[in-house]
Amino acid sequence: MAGNTTQLTPNDVTDIANKHLNLANEITSDQRTLSSNIQNMTSVNKGAMMTALTPVYEDWNAKMTDIVQQLHTMATNLRTVANDLQAHDESNAAGVGR
Repeated sequence: MAGNTTQLTPNDVTDIANKHLNLANEITSDQRTLSSNIQNMTSVNKGAMMTALTPVYEDWNAKMTDIVQQLHTMATNLRTVANDLQAHDESNAAGVGR
């Protein structure tokens, strides 16, 4: 693995994973808020603009759901990397005194 070095510590990688999860949570919150707003608007207004709004919203929501899933996947992968880095660091530290 020579040449594969990083300046990131396991805690740095975990922090990045947490940022991914926080962003996913923010997007999910925005999705809920927008869903409620769209439902309120389309239940009161039945014009062509409201009819056109629904499929646009559904497309946006599907894309945001995909992004949230990707953020969760990336966070999981980053946590795995952080754990691997921690184990590698501990292994290296254990070998120092030998």
